[in-house]
Amino acid sequence: MTTLVIHDIKFSHPAGGGRIRPRFRIGVAFVAAVCLLFLPHAIPAAPANALFSENGLSDQVDFWEQVFTRWGQNQVLIHDRQDLRLVYEVMQLDGDFLRDPAAAKAQEQAVRSRLEHWEGLLRHAAGRIESGDPPDPATARVLAVVGGRLGRPPAAAELRELAGRLRSQRGIREEFAAGWRRAGRYYPHMQTIFRANGIPEEILAIPFFESSFREDSRSRKGATGVWQFIRSTGRVFLRVNRNFDERLDPLLATYGAVKFLRDAHRKLGSWPLAVMAYNHGTNGILRAQQRLGSDPPTIIRYYSSGQFGFASRNYYPEFLASLRILRQPERYFPDLVQASPWEFREIHLSRSATFAQLQKQYRVPADVMLDFNPAVIRSRAAAKLSFPAGFRLKLPPAETPDTAASGDAAPIVTPAAPAAPAPAASVVPAPAAPAAAGRKIHRVQAGETLYRIAVNHKVTVAQLRQWNKLPDNTIRVGQRLVVQP
Repeated sequence: MTTLVIHDIKFSHPAGGGRIRPRFRIGVAFVAAVCLLFLPHAIPAAPANALFSENGLSDQVDFWEQVFTRWGQNQVLIHDRQDLRLVYEVMQLDGDFLRDPAAAKAQEQAVRSRLEHWEGLLRHAAGRIESGDPPDPATARVLAVVGGRLGRPPAAAELRELAGRLRSQRGIREEFAAGWRRAGRYYPHMQTIFRANGIPEEILAIPFFESSFREDSRSRKGATGVWQFIRSTGRVFLRVNRNFDERLDPLLATYGAVKFLRDAHRKLGSWPLAVMAYNHGTNGILRAQQRLGSDPPTIIRYYSSGQFGFASRNYYPEFLASLRILRQPERYFPDLVQASPWEFREIHLSRSATFAQLQKQYRVPADVMLDFNPAVIRSRAAAKLSFPAGFRLKLPPAETPDTAASGDAAPIVTPAAPAAPAPAASVVPAPAAPAAAGRKIHRVQAGETLYRIAVNHKVTVAQLRQWNKLPDNTIRVGQRLVVQP
């Protein structure tokens, strides 16, 4: 284990990290240790008169910007939970914590050890001040940096308070970049939905940091899908029952987010507060508004509630950091290529119909229909499963006489290429499949199905299965498929 003592550290961006997941080998290299890092602005803040202004929150936004774009999943910051400019240490950990449980456990222990180390250092420094003993070299360095942040020598009581405010934060640069890739599949459709319903498009920054556009994302508290609805809230704004869970369909969940945001805006009269309500609940933010007014920085700084903890206090700064990145994506991810927009036709059912009836009417196999409609609970997808009237049924994009709607359903065809997204979040075509000698290979992207790949490459599912020796239609992200032998 080595510790690097760095006295003069400059960053091109402010700091941050993601969630703590341990790694193997406690041969840990500590970068930027035994000092506090002061994190300058990375890019200019939004104009003061912007709908979602960074005024009063730039330090927090800077921190989260670097959590999302600078610090990787192998780096963990030890920092102050109130003053995010105070970063004591950036840990560089070893081991594959994502795939190795032993690595995860070892990393967790390493992070806990460093938190205890810094707590001891701060309390030790406080004790030396109280006793009148001269500071030892390590204490002197800590006092100098803390004093530099305060603009004066710290008191013993302040150091003890800092010792109780330590927190760890993991970088999520890789996951945020992966979310940027995945977003191309859904973002243009979401823009269309938001525009049609009068919701500011900036709020589409939420899924980037909430779920990284993972369709199957699930939090420890049960928040599910791209928009991270918990079950109780999902039941209010979406169809969530034993047969359907619309939280799992990124676009149906977007309609639920629209309903939530409109309701929150109606009650709060503020889009920034509506964003805060998406995390803390409309009633919770309403109580804060009644006590402190409608200024987000004031609420974040002064509101006190047992439920308004670190996550709620930092939700709006995380949103602003995500929005900052979306305004200049090429600055952060210049070489990334987004997934192609999801292509489908959408049918609004004028009356209920069974799964078997829909398959027969539209000549779409069950597995393909389920791929296009992830809100259907697969274990409940029996022939007699009833799709309710008003359900937005998605079908493959190619329309043939066999798939023309009958009187049972009024078709509403969603364009294959919806309204172009704003320049700040443009969708770039997916990269061409790399060619191997005498054949063509496709690397499976998040959200793709075997059927969709077959349509895109003008082959059949049966051919893909034969060429790739697939026992069924199951594929995984990153898998290389022969699409032209």
